[in-house]
Amino acid sequence: MKNGIILLLVVYSFCSCKNNAGTGGSATIKGKVYERKYDYNYTTVVGEGNADAKKVYIIYGNDLGVGQYVDTNFDGTYEFKYLQKGHYKIFMYTIDTSGVYKNAMNRTAPPQYILKEVDITSGSQITNVNFDIIPVPKPPKI
Repeated sequence: MKNGIILLLVVYSFCSCKNNAGTGGSATIKGKVYERKYDYNYTTVVGEGNADAKKVYIIYGNDLGVGQYVDTNFDGTYEFKYLQKGHYKIFMYTIDTSGVYKNAMNRTAPPQYILKEVDITSGSQITNVNFDIIPVPKPPKI
């Protein structure tokens, strides 16, 4: 009887050790963020280049909330290190340029997100995920 219980506990401990998406591994998701800046009416590009100091978010597996976020470096690069095998969602915020908020010139449009999904299948995998965004305008100072 004792041997049966011990065997059952050993088998159960091996079954419950499945690694899920998240930190604790040796894989990396990294990328570069490129931005286009427009004039006040969003009709003419007035600048473009690497997007520094922009937030990039990661969601681990099927989690409902953000697992972590990082700011892009001066050259627009970002990196999420030490990830385990699993499914990840990487996203950033940008503005809506679909024309839905055309009358408001996109100034009052709620930020939209760009979502990219990644599967890490090997422990040392390095995956590149790049973004092309239009920065969310800062509210005017009153």
